[in-house]
Amino acid sequence: MQNSFNYQQPVTDISHFHGRKTIITKIYSRIGARRPQSVSIVGDYKAGKTSLLRFLADTSTQQQYLDDAENYFCLFIPVDDKGDSFENFVSYLCRAVSQVINADFQYSSIIESYNWLKNVVETKTAENKKFIFFMDDFNLITQNEAFPLEFFSFLRSLANNFNMAYVTSSYLDLQQLCVSKDVEESPFFNIFTNISLRPFDPDETDNFLLNFTLNGKEIASAEKEMILDYTGHFPYLLQLAGSIFSEKNNSDQQENLFKEDFYKKAKEYFSKIWKQFDNDFRKILVQAILSRKIDKDQNYLLQELIQKNYIYLKNNKPHIFSPAFSRFIAEQNNIHTVNFFTGLLNKIKQLFKKS
Repeated sequence: MQNSFNYQQPVTDISHFHGRKTIITKIYSRIGARRPQSVSIVGDYKAGKTSLLRFLADTSTQQQYLDDAENYFCLFIPVDDKGDSFENFVSYLCRAVSQVINADFQYSSIIESYNWLKNVVETKTAENKKFIFFMDDFNLITQNEAFPLEFFSFLRSLANNFNMAYVTSSYLDLQQLCVSKDVEESPFFNIFTNISLRPFDPDETDNFLLNFTLNGKEIASAEKEMILDYTGHFPYLLQLAGSIFSEKNNSDQQENLFKEDFYKKAKEYFSKIWKQFDNDFRKILVQAILSRKIDKDQNYLLQELIQKNYIYLKNNKPHIFSPAFSRFIAEQNNIHTVNFFTGLLNKIKQLFKKS
């Protein structure tokens, strides 16, 4: 696979999509049930949620995983540019449905739109047709006070009474991202099965790197080892590392060039990840850098960070998944690590040699 896609953007060409087979199978087992079931995909910043939703909504994916794909109407709905207002979003939903079923829709009011959509779904359910809404960044709706409780009740009633299901993505469980207590306590959220999107497992990473080429050449073992060391199986960082290697010319300084370029380009990503952690998680990460023992009452926090691949254990001691992320955390907390002093000492030695 040539790195012809932009690592900074979600995958649009599904031929460039890799991994997640277990999750894809699990989601389609829900979608493919006699009455389709709803799924909430939860993952951290740039975990691949949008790419996954686009892959799931693609026609070729439906044909691969559904025996009766012709009976499904699957719509990919990017909430980020449709959820700016309640009216716009409801209108967009109805227009998107009208296009896939080749029917007329004229926006007049919210109530009329509700009735129109309900009648369409009811009619198609009677014909054994099924609707799946793949709604990316759905938390932008749950966090928007313009969307009333009635809207979530309406979506739930469609799913409960007809062949309708939703596959949503968000960076936390949806109920933790609600603008009001009323919405948070809505029974709408009870229809979802939550699925966590973690970094790749080792087999998925190997498969990704096996298909990723650098200027037409396979990744050398030394380059692969460095990529694994710096990326920790995170899809975005894997794509970033592969992109950097493919741009570098062969030289004795390639390793140092990679490390600096990787850190420079990954810094914004690390900043977003760091901001999503609360103070308790940040303390654990700092303690890992300083090689301090984690208190027993904080072990559950450590285990969650291990589960998310931000920390790994070696000789029963916690370590940050990437030296680049360690450097970022150290800079954020004004920590002078051993690596910092080692690098400074090497620079001083080089200056003496030149003199």
